[in-house]
Order: sequence, then structure tokens, then C-alpha cells
Amino acid sequence: MKSLRDLIRGLRQDSQGQTILALALMFVVLMGFTAMVSDAGIAYWNRRILQNAVDGAALAAGESMLGASPATTATVYQVAYNYAASNGVNPTEIANVTEPAFELQVTAEAVGGNTYPKVIVSARRHLDFGLRYFVGAGNSDVVSTAAVLLAPVNPQRSDLLPFAVLYGTTCAPTQNPDGSFGCEVKTDAHGNNIGNFGPVTYPNNPDCNGQGSGNSASCYDITVANGFRGAVPTSTAWFQTNPGNMPNGTSSSVQQLFSEDAQYLCDGVFTLQGNTPVLTQSGQNCDDPQHYVSSPGQGGSTGCSSPTCDPYQPVTPDGRVCYKFTECPRVGIIPLIDATSWPTGSKTVNIKGYACFYISGYAPGPGGGNQQNVSGFFVDTKDGCIPRTSDGMLPFNLNVPFGSTGQTGVVLWR
Repeated sequence: MKSLRDLIRGLRQDSQGQTILALALMFVVLMGFTAMVSDAGIAYWNRRILQNAVDGAALAAGESMLGASPATTATVYQVAYNYAASNGVNPTEIANVTEPAFELQVTAEAVGGNTYPKVIVSARRHLDFGLRYFVGAGNSDVVSTAAVLLAPVNPQRSDLLPFAVLYGTTCAPTQNPDGSFGCEVKTDAHGNNIGNFGPVTYPNNPDCNGQGSGNSASCYDITVANGFRGAVPTSTAWFQTNPGNMPNGTSSSVQQLFSEDAQYLCDGVFTLQGNTPVLTQSGQNCDDPQHYVSSPGQGGSTGCSSPTCDPYQPVTPDGRVCYKFTECPRVGIIPLIDATSWPTGSKTVNIKGYACFYISGYAPGPGGGNQQNVSGFFVDTKDGCIPRTSDGMLPFNLNVPFGSTGQTGVVLWR
């Protein structure tokens, strides 16, 4: 009869059935990993769909609040529902979010001592998982949230130029008999007896401290090169015409813009410091497909009289142009004066609106000497001409109260 010790020794040496047990344990582990990969991928994909949809819905809802007749709260909600539905998120998934801080709402947020309108859109999607049941995890929900602020656009470098044209002026990229393109925003003094040649002066210019009054030649030179970076009121009569030819400042300042363009330079890079996008570096290299593209005017397709002329007048070595954004050195925003003719002397003028403008050239006018003309044409907003930051946001000025500037937009604020 075998002893207890012999029986234990026999069990330790008998390996029958161990392989089946090991395979069973490995199968459970393998199914667990498969569940993680498969169901996690499904969850990620659905959350991406939700995030894209609520981002777009929030932006669309915020944009509906802009303009002379802002949408009511009910209309804002409907815009959000409609946009989300067009991107694969049904209204029930938005209504499923009932937490007070994340549910669909029009509210406000205080930033830097100022309060801005805010729209929040969220969505919750229930997912019925499959393989997760093998590890006892069960079903789950995915949730995405987006919020936008309505805030003033910060007039950064090269946004608002100290030139103006009369409302109704045709500024198209076609060639004129004198070889220029578009219309003149700065004319020479030849045959002009009213004293105004296109320049205007903006009050409270922060870049002109110590440079004389706002209508001084030195302040004008700075504003041509750098743009007006002060607050833009909602008033339609907030600046004056700036009499005087100022040929030297015009020539040197516009030449600076052309020189920057030749070096593929944009206005700089905006980064977030706290909650405020600020211009941290100027003269950044913007030699990229987003900014510098093949000239749309190559070959004289927009009315040039010669096959070799180009209304965009590229100055880069490879012939590309930067014209879609206000970061582009030769692109800015100019006011449209609500009048049929220029006044005499320094006068406050009413404006009809603003337009994106591309400076195509500058040259001595018919008067000769130092008389300088600056010409160019409007850039259609459907092509861009939108102030942008390095992360794609509009450069909003969160240091001024909402409604204190003439340009307002919507910024994603997650």
C-alpha cells in the first residue's frame, strides 16, 4: 500500500490536463485585452464624433448671437440642435446631459474683469458594448462638451490700416491704364486741392505715444507699418481724415511691408498667457502652405493686359503670395467712408463698414517727385482674410468689455 508521501509525489509528477488549464487562463486574458482594444476603439471613435459635433454646434450657436439682430435663446438652442443633427448627433443625446454646469445653455463668463456671453453645448451617447462582458465591465456612456465665448477681436498688427476709400468704390484685381491694379487708397497731391489723399487718423493710438498727435506724420508712418492696435469703437463716426501727402513715410512704411512679404514673414505668433491670446513674437517665418500659396493671378487671368503680369505682384523668390489672412504683411482692413466725395481738411467721417484690402503696389504718382500712390484691391472674405492665431483661433482681446469694439467674434472655449 502506497504511503501518503508517495501519493503526493505522484500528483506532483503527473502533468496531464495542465495544458488545458493554461490555455483556458490565457483565453480569458486574451479576451480581456481584445475587449479593451475593441470597445475602447469604439468609445474613442464615438467620442470624437460627439466632440466634433458639439464644437461645431457651439460655434454655430454663438455666431447666431452676433449681428444687429441677435438670436433669442430659443433660436440659439435650435441652431445648436440643427447643427449637431447634421453631424450625426440627435437632440436626445444633447438633452441627455442634465448636469447644470454642462447642459445646453446661454450663460456668461468673467475673464480678466470683463464678462462675455457664453454658449455651452454637450452630448451624451450610450454605448452597448459586447466583449467587455467577458471581463464583467458592462455598458458605458461617452460625453463631450464644448463652450464658446463671444468677445471683441483684438486689432493686431496689420489688421486696421490708416487708409480709407469711399463706399461703393470698385477695387477689383484688374489692371488700370497706368499699370497699377485695383484702386488707390493713397493718391498723390497732383491736381488735388482739398488736402485729403486717402489717409485717415485713428484716435488713442497706443503705438504713437511720444510720436506726436494721432494725425502727425510720424504716427501715420507707424500705423502704416504696424496697423492700428487700439480699441475699435462701435460708433460709425470715430476717426478723422488725415490731410497731407506724407510721401516719405508712405514710401518707407509700405516698403517695409513689401520687404517682410519678400521674407515670408507674417505678423507673429499668438500664444495663450493664462486665458488671453497675446502676440509673443513678431517676424515669425510663415513660409507654409497655409499662408503662402501659388498666386491666383498668374498669367493675367484676372484682367491683366499682358500674359506675364500678375495683379498680386508677388515679391517672394518662388512667386508665392500671402493674401488670405490679415497676418499677411500686405493685407489689412480699411474702413469704407459713407460719402460720395472726400471732405476738405481734417474732418470726422461716417463709415459704412470695413473691407479686407491687399496692397498690390506703390509708386510715384503723375505729379512725380516724392508724390506716392498706394494701390490694391479688396480680398473676398470667402477666400479668408481672417485674423488667426497659431492654434487657429481668432485673436480675441479679453482685456476690454464685450461690445466695446466694432469687431466681435466667437472663440472656442472648452
